[in-house]
This record gives sequence, C-alpha cells and structure tokens, in this order.
Amino acid sequence: MRHNEESILSNNQSRYIFKDIREKANKITSYTLTGYFLFGILISPVYDTWIIGIGVGSLCLLAYFSTLKLLPESNLNQYVASASYAIFMAQFIYQMHGMFEMHFWAFIGSTLLIIYQNWKLQLPLSLIVAIHHGLFAYLQFSGVDEIYFTQLQYMDLQTFLIHIFLATFIFLVCGYWSYDLSNKTLEMGHKNIKIKAQRDEITQKSERLSQVNEEINTINQNLEEIVAHRTTELMLAKEELNLFLYRTSHDLKGPLARIEGLLQLAKLDENEQEKSYLPMFDEVVWDMSKTLEKLLAISTIHNYPSSEQSIGITRLIAYLKNEFKDHSGSISYQYPEEFIFISKPVLLKLILKAIVENALIFQYQKPEVVVSFEVKNNKVLIVKIADNGIGIEEKEIPNIFEMFYKGAIQSKGNGLGLFIVKQAIKPLNGEVTVKSEVGKGTTFTLTIPVQGEKNKAKLPQPVQFID
Repeated sequence: MRHNEESILSNNQSRYIFKDIREKANKITSYTLTGYFLFGILISPVYDTWIIGIGVGSLCLLAYFSTLKLLPESNLNQYVASASYAIFMAQFIYQMHGMFEMHFWAFIGSTLLIIYQNWKLQLPLSLIVAIHHGLFAYLQFSGVDEIYFTQLQYMDLQTFLIHIFLATFIFLVCGYWSYDLSNKTLEMGHKNIKIKAQRDEITQKSERLSQVNEEINTINQNLEEIVAHRTTELMLAKEELNLFLYRTSHDLKGPLARIEGLLQLAKLDENEQEKSYLPMFDEVVWDMSKTLEKLLAISTIHNYPSSEQSIGITRLIAYLKNEFKDHSGSISYQYPEEFIFISKPVLLKLILKAIVENALIFQYQKPEVVVSFEVKNNKVLIVKIADNGIGIEEKEIPNIFEMFYKGAIQSKGNGLGLFIVKQAIKPLNGEVTVKSEVGKGTTFTLTIPVQGEKNKAKLPQPVQFID
C-alpha cells in the first residue's frame, strides 16, 4: 500500500505530507531523550556510576542534537534517536547492576519511535538490543567482572530465548503500527492533495467564470445601449410616421370635402349625360373618405387616445344613432336605464362604430343589428353586437382582425374596420370574441373593465327598431 502511494506521490509531496508529523516527533524525541539522560543522572548515586551516567548520556544527546541541527532535512536524526534509546537501555542496565526492569526502557523507546511513522527505525534499536543482550549475557555468565546483564546468578538458554522472543515481538508490533500509520497518513495526504488540486481548479474556473461574466456584462451593457439607441430611433420614426399619417389624413380630407361639394353642385346641372357619371364619382369619394377616416382613427388610437372620462351608456347609444341615422330601422338597442362609468370615450366609440358598420356591410337581406349592453359587479361592461348577415367561416375568424383583411367578395370596406377594433381595445385592457355561423349571422362580444359611478336597475329594454 505504501509503495503504491509513494509511486503516485513525488518525494516532495511525501516530504510535505510528513513535514508536520516529523517536526512534532522531533520535538517529543528531544524531550524524551533529555528525560532519559536525566534519569541516568538520577540513578547514578545508587552504584556511583556518575561517569557512565554523564558520559554515555551526553554522547547520545550530542549525537542526536548535532544531526538534528546540521541535517534538518535528513532523517538521520531519527535513526540516531533509535540507537540512543537502545544505548540508554544498556546504560541503565549497567547502572542498576542488571536490574531486570531496566530492560523495559527499550520497549518504551520502541513505542516512542512509532510517532515518526517509519517502521525502519525499529531496526537500529532491535540490532543494538540483540547485540547487547547476546554479548553482555555471555560475558556475565563467563565470569567477566563488572559486566551486568541480569541480577540472576544464571539464565538458561530457554529463558534467554523467551526474553529475546518477547522483545522481538514488541519491536515487530511497534514496527507494524508505524507502517500502518504511515500508509494511512499517505492515503490521507494523497486525498488532501487531490482535494487541494480540485479546489485550485475550481478557483481558477471561478476566476475564469468571473472574467467571462464581466465580458458578458460588458457585451450586454453595449447591447442594451445599442438596443436603447435603436429603440429610440424606431420610436422617433414611428412618431414621425404616425404624425405623417395623421396630418396627411387631415390634409386629404379637406380636398375630398370640396370635391364632394362640387359634385353636389354638378348634380344641379341639367346635362343628363354628365349626371349619369355623378353616382360613380360619389362612390369613389365615399370610398376615399372612409379610408381616410379609418387611417385617421388608427392614428388617433396610437397618438391621441382620449384620457379617462365619465360616460354613460345612453351617450354611447346616442352616438351610434347619430352615426347610423340612415339605418335607424335596422338597429335596435338593449341597455339598462343608465350606467355611468369611467373609461376612454373616443376608443369606445371607434370600436362600436367599426363593428356596427361591419354588420351593415356584410348582408344579403334586410339587416337586423342588435346592440346590447350589460354591466357585471359595477366593474365590467359587456357589449354584444349581433347581426343576421352572411356570417364568417370558422377558419377565417383568426384573420378578421388583421390589417386590410377582407373576408368576403361583397365587402365594400377597406379591410381596416376590425383592425381598428383590435388596436383600440388594447388600451382599454379589454378583449373581443367572435361567434359566427355562415348564413345566419355573427355576434361580437366586448368585455371591458370599467370603474362604475352609478348603476341603476339592469332591466333590459324590449327589442325595438328605432325610427
């Protein structure tokens, strides 16, 4: 596992991962070796071993701190520490004349070496312990003076081997713990490096995204400025076009009125042949007048819509009666006694006139047109205009509100009437629906939100044709 991790990580990465661990381990080892040295001084009076306690201990500390100071990037000080733990054990055994418990200092040192997470550090310790035990045991039981390994008078081979086996087992366990911790540290370090790389990549992408967003914002700002500029130009062009349409309609209406007056004078002439052409002139003038009237209405809708005013249903009916006085016998009205409301009278009149005019044109028999008014909750005005005309095919209904659309051959209009209805109802926030049956007639329903001022009883008047 460790080999696989190290093959993935570079030496610099591995050193970076273990940097904090080694610094902390070096600090702990500095304290523990100093403690070992002080313990050697502490037990020196027992058997007057001051020279050994000070001399050997000092050499161990000097070796460790020298390598740590001179080779800070090297692991040599760790191996020196491992050897020092074993030497201190041998020193303590000698100072205490073979006291059995002094052997435990080797096991303490072996355990302390785990913090470096390097199983190889168990090797110097194990090697020195093995040499010490074998050599000093042999010398002591050979009768050499002042050699101390144990306080026993004699140790048989079986006891010695068990002692070595237990020591070896402890060193192996500590080595395994070091190895296992090292693998886990490398694995965690590898994951941390990957996370850091991903975080750096995310940061770079975020920065790039921020740059792209800034570029997009700049482009959007430029586009908004361009669109605003073009919109202003289009609005000015539209205003100029509408003004041109409005003024042209007015300018042409005057000459048409004069032509119509001259035609009336021409009718007084006794020349019968010339009189026979006059109805044709009348028809042409009428058509031109109607076209100009519709163009003027469209211009009025877009440029000069009326402000909101009080108006009553009876005033609207009076307006229709006046506009269609020549067809009074063909139009009937149903309405409440009276209803005063706030709306835009000019637009309402244009809508009603266009629909009624349409109803009178598209006929194959005596026209019968019914205009009914209804009020709901003092807030909605519903106007229905029904006729007995030729009707409209269902497939044609979606097209009838388009500009210059003519739905029948017998149409005498200019295709602008229902287009005016569509344009005029928008500022009123209303809607218009159509139901028609070919050969039976058509019904237009206007639904317009209003603000009622007075609403008397809504008793429908009987249908009657106005004379």
